Amino acid sequence: MTTRKKRFSNAWHCMMSIAILWMALCFGTAWAAPNAYILNTNGGMDIFDTNTNTLLNRISSSEFSGPSSMAVNPDGTRVYVTENISGHLSVFDTLGKFVNSVPVNKNPQKVIVHPNGKRIYVSNKYTAPAVVTIVDADTNSVLSNTMNPPPCRGTPCSIFDISDMALSPDGSRLYAGVTYTNNVGGIVNAYQIVVFDTSSYQVVSTIDLSANGIIRSIVTRSDGTLYVSQTPNTLTP
Repeated sequence: MTTRKKRFSNAWHCMMSIAILWMALCFGTAWAAPNAYILNTNGGMDIFDTNTNTLLNRISSSEFSGPSSMAVNPDGTRVYVTENISGHLSVFDTLGKFVNSVPVNKNPQKVIVHPNGKRIYVSNKYTAPAVVTIVDADTNSVLSNTMNPPPCRGTPCSIFDISDMALSPDGSRLYAGVTYTNNVGGIVNAYQIVVFDTSSYQVVSTIDLSANGIIRSIVTRSDGTLYVSQTPNTLTP
């Protein structure tokens, strides 16, 4: 009987691990050991203990207004969720208790946190011009500075979307995936990685990836190598 219970327990934990992994791959996810934070299909947030694969808390969709992405600060004490309908950045503690709501910009998309935990970066989409808004983590207030991608060259166009962002391991550089579209008809002109200095908020360089399609995701490795996934099915190191 004991063996049967043990097998059932192992199978249950295995199935829960697969379920959590599936949700993590499909929806917005953030991690702060031992917890995992997942934006669920109902527009709410689930908090799991990854040691026991148990649901610790479920934040109702009524607490959000179009959640789109999330991030956890380095010491694991705060969870940040962008809400693209209200234009706010919501702040929660690690058990899901609401802390604050910060108005950032129209249609906030991605959120990332500086390695020192002092600054939060929020990009927006479907708004011209798209920018990166900077939030002070201590005061939960928006700084007057923004990170502005360079204007289009040649044909008149708009900075339409910042689809993803990543920080260098030391936090000195921010990489933003920018979509430039024509002002007439919304025809895409270019896809670029724009590199910002996080101290001066200024553009350091740009990387043109227009030939490879829409920029979907950006990640950095511990040695500083940058990886970019694009549609159709391209990975650019």
